[in-house]
Amino acid sequence: MISLPVVVLQLVPMALREIIRIPVYLFALGLSLHALWISWRILDTNDETFAIPAVMTIGIAILPLVVPHFLFYEFSVFTLLLIICSKIKWPQLQQTRLVVLSWFYLISFDLYYVLFNTSARQIAQPGILVLIMAIFYYRLLSIINMRKPNRTELESESQ
Repeated sequence: MISLPVVVLQLVPMALREIIRIPVYLFALGLSLHALWISWRILDTNDETFAIPAVMTIGIAILPLVVPHFLFYEFSVFTLLLIICSKIKWPQLQQTRLVVLSWFYLISFDLYYVLFNTSARQIAQPGILVLIMAIFYYRLLSIINMRKPNRTELESESQ
């Protein structure tokens, strides 16, 4: 099983695991609530054509960090994320960055999976996968929260 809490607990000596278990899972709960808060803000301030795919991508990206899952999860759900990021019409400011980020994640996960299933398994520790997912989630939030151009900027671009 892989998730941020599971990886942190595996790194701690057995004697300390029971002591830090609740704070680690509370941190994961905090991450979930943060994603919920950002999603709520996006739904309140943006049009549906942007808000619904944005909230879906945030939900897909945060879930493997906070909920223990099996390795197969990334193949199935992040394939959906790649489709959402590349096929949905995003504001131009975010479109290219989301497609590049999606492909980066897919390629890095594929490389991780190859290492995991070969003799290089000692390199493919769960912490590396969680780190990749955390970087992806952070970059996704920064791209989605990018300032959208205002009406005067759009008019000046079209002239």
